[in-house]
Amino acid sequence: LTTLELNGNAFGPSASDALSGASLPALETLGVGHEGPASALYALRSAGMPTLSTFTSSSSSESSLELPEDRSEEQEGPLVVSMHNCRLGAEAVRALVETRRVWGATALHMSFNPIGVEGARALGACENLRSLTSLDLEMCDLGDEGLEALFPECADGRFAALERLELMS
Repeated sequence: LTTLELNGNAFGPSASDALSGASLPALETLGVGHEGPASALYALRSAGMPTLSTFTSSSSSESSLELPEDRSEEQEGPLVVSMHNCRLGAEAVRALVETRRVWGATALHMSFNPIGVEGARALGACENLRSLTSLDLEMCDLGDEGLEALFPECADGRFAALERLELMS
């Protein structure tokens, strides 16, 4: 199994627990659609999905992420993280950037999430996103202060690999 699309199945916490414990060694793509970003991030923390390279989630009613302990130290990108319109705020962004599996991500697409200045600050402070080549933060309530927080003066070239940046407001 290389692709698993779980769209429209209305699974909750117990299914997320099962997903995090699943052994899917060849899985490359996980799509959870409207089912919620927390469920997708459980998969990112699963040691049973070492080849996961893409996960997507959109239009969720969730606004925070309750994540288990990170068990994926040996896993690193490349990874495309696509979480459009999931109502993720600053706390969710902090949880996301603390997920070791995301540290090797090449693309982070989080448009239409109210991450605000504090979410931008969490992204800007994360030293483990050096592989990002694409960052999409359209309509994320950043403003001038958020842009300054995203690219702090002390960034040490941490976004040097960035080729594509979307910040439309």
